[in-house]
Amino acid sequence: MTATATSPHVLMPGAYPEWDMAPMQAAYTLHRLWEAPDRQAFIAEHAPHIRAVATRGELGANAELIASLPKLELIACYGVGTDGIDLAACRARGIRVSNTPDVLNGDVADLAVGLTLALQCQLRVMADTAWIGDTHTKIGRLGSCHNLYAALPRTTAAYLTLCNGRLTAQECYAQAIVNKIVPGDKLMAAAEELAQMICESSPLAVQAAVRLYRLTAAFPQSLVAYARELDQQTAESEDGAEGSRAFKEKRKPVWKLR
Repeated sequence: MTATATSPHVLMPGAYPEWDMAPMQAAYTLHRLWEAPDRQAFIAEHAPHIRAVATRGELGANAELIASLPKLELIACYGVGTDGIDLAACRARGIRVSNTPDVLNGDVADLAVGLTLALQCQLRVMADTAWIGDTHTKIGRLGSCHNLYAALPRTTAAYLTLCNGRLTAQECYAQAIVNKIVPGDKLMAAAEELAQMICESSPLAVQAAVRLYRLTAAFPQSLVAYARELDQQTAESEDGAEGSRAFKEKRKPVWKLR
């Protein structure tokens, strides 16, 4: 706990990044639930004073937690999704819920483009905290899954595409999707090390090897055109529109198969 005796009391199920924790500690009395050895006892002790919950999307705030806080006025979600927050319980008590809409739109696009670029590379270095995933079908789209099927083991590509799966760096290395895993601050150095190894070979031979690498992964134009047509069809369907709406409204989509 920090701040002053008159500062609003805020319950935190999990930590925020340090750059956000510092100003919050200065303005509020923070109760760090994740550090409590007995969470139920911790909540019971501080519940009469807590006016807000500062949570994260994956942690949420369920009905049991909300019911245990009689003076709760606000649940602030550090993220876009509110699936983990019992919105019905909040409505019943007039508790306000806030999130951070649209802040990840650019990041999602960057991730998609970054994954596409990575799959075009012959050599790949991955940060130990990084992951890859594909959520196109979750929002009613197809994307370019044929690229995944060519660049990854087929069952792995199907897991990403059909199940909206996610692979950790360790899982990517185990399936030979990447060549190396290194700490994030060593990423560029590791990539430059591989580049230096390439530079020690004959430029003409390397260029020839890269051409063959790309040719063996090339798709017939008919397949590329068909993939684009399928993606457009799904995007222009009612389900495609519903997927986009549901993503923007942070709710589960209602599919109609049309």
